[in-house]
Amino acid sequence: MRKSSQLLFEHHKQTAGKIHKAFLTAIAQTIKHHGGQIRDFQGDSILAFWDGKYQKDLRNAVKAAFGVRWLLSTKLKKYFEKYTELDYGIGIDYGEVYVFRAGIKRNPDNNDLVYIGKSVNFVVAIANQACLPSAIVISSDTHHNLDDNLKISSKGYNMWEDGTIYWNGKNYDIKQTAYYYSFS
Repeated sequence: MRKSSQLLFEHHKQTAGKIHKAFLTAIAQTIKHHGGQIRDFQGDSILAFWDGKYQKDLRNAVKAAFGVRWLLSTKLKKYFEKYTELDYGIGIDYGEVYVFRAGIKRNPDNNDLVYIGKSVNFVVAIANQACLPSAIVISSDTHHNLDDNLKISSKGYNMWEDGTIYWNGKNYDIKQTAYYYSFS
């Protein structure tokens, strides 16, 4: 969620907290519904992983993104609009992720898991650059590995547009979409 700090200046802290909580809860439940595993909450964002060994994992990640987009654009929109206009970005990439424990040894309050790797850094960059209405951005590799039913709509339209993201001193080809669908 972009400009989430602004909520503290526009609303009481309890209201700002409720907006954050509703936003993160909707996303977290959608991720879990589609088989994702939440690994980190960073203020107003969530880092989630899917196993990634199989194409179904990529499908589920993209379906979760479509579901989040639907929730925030239709189902929950009227509730958020009372307080703020939501702006957000969703990024998806796949690749190796390295996990290690960092912090002060044997101190649970100052020790945590850290996730690093090109895909982790890239997905954060593309999510930060994703803009409404095309709030879902995926890497070209992710798009290449999707089934046709997640590339072409039921009416025969290409759901994804070509785009470019600047990251780490280079431009990268990406695919972006404003597409979404409901789930039960």
